[in-house]
Amino acid sequence: MTYAQQKAAAGAYVAGKVAYSQDIGKNAMRQSDTVSFSGKGATRGMTASGGRRSNMAGVSGSSSAYPLRQKDALAQSLRGAATPGLILVTLLMCLNLLGCSTSKEDVRFEIASQPVIYSDAEILRDPPVVHVRPVTDVTGIKVVMLPLRVTQKMDNPDLTGYSIGKMIWQVWAGLGVFDYMEYVPDAGPFRLDTALRIARSKGADMLVSGYVTHILAGSTVAQSSLAVQVEAYDVSSGIMVWSMAQAATIPRPASNDYILFSTRNRMPADPIYALTQAIAGDMGTIMRDWSQRERIEDEKRQRDEEEQRKREEEEQKTFTEKVEGFFKGLTE
Repeated sequence: MTYAQQKAAAGAYVAGKVAYSQDIGKNAMRQSDTVSFSGKGATRGMTASGGRRSNMAGVSGSSSAYPLRQKDALAQSLRGAATPGLILVTLLMCLNLLGCSTSKEDVRFEIASQPVIYSDAEILRDPPVVHVRPVTDVTGIKVVMLPLRVTQKMDNPDLTGYSIGKMIWQVWAGLGVFDYMEYVPDAGPFRLDTALRIARSKGADMLVSGYVTHILAGSTVAQSSLAVQVEAYDVSSGIMVWSMAQAATIPRPASNDYILFSTRNRMPADPIYALTQAIAGDMGTIMRDWSQRERIEDEKRQRDEEEQRKREEEEQKTFTEKVEGFFKGLTE
């Protein structure tokens, strides 16, 4: 039996039981107009004659002894009895599922169709692996960033390296990783000797670029993955001072059917863009903690001092109120 047949059978069976109990309680039917309901008879299938789909509620009895008016009333009660119960159960299960989840979700509910719960697809990734990092902190340096080089075979690798490099630069600029950071779009895929020459011509202190070691664009229907390695060099000496690598994946969209409702994964419109944003954010946070350490510590110290001042003012206010209350009580 298919899902649609099972759903119709269960609804008709429950509705029949409810309507039957209501009719017996009201004593609205004559003894000769008895109606029997059976779970086996409450099926939905194809008629043998025309092949058209029909609903059978499992009603047995003599048509001559059962008035047409009462048949219409019973059919209306059957249609209305199952709806509230199914809606209530469905809503309760949907709310329970939402309460147990931590991701951003959205429910689409229509009376005539199965409710669907959509949740944003999760980006799976580990923290960046840092291979090389400097032992001293710096501030106020001028940084030049160049497009990345794609190491795997694919169509338009230069355009892909340019786009991913620019997205990383935009994320880092938003995070304030460096005080001055310039992106050179026409530098071509990363090559160390050429990149150092360009950085020196621009008077930069540090060069940032790297490689796209893996990319799989699955669009909104399949798995997408991205792996990036970012490197930074001291322009004056050509020595590598930073090297980080990270990979991220958005799994294939998943869907589950729970009869009363179903769940679907909502994929981003551009998975590679979402993956690049996540990787750039993780790497940028590590880089900012190094390049802006003094500023971050100053800001933290200022916040701590402000919180301490507010606590002292609150304590002073509480003490003053207590003293005033004490003397007020003495005078009364």
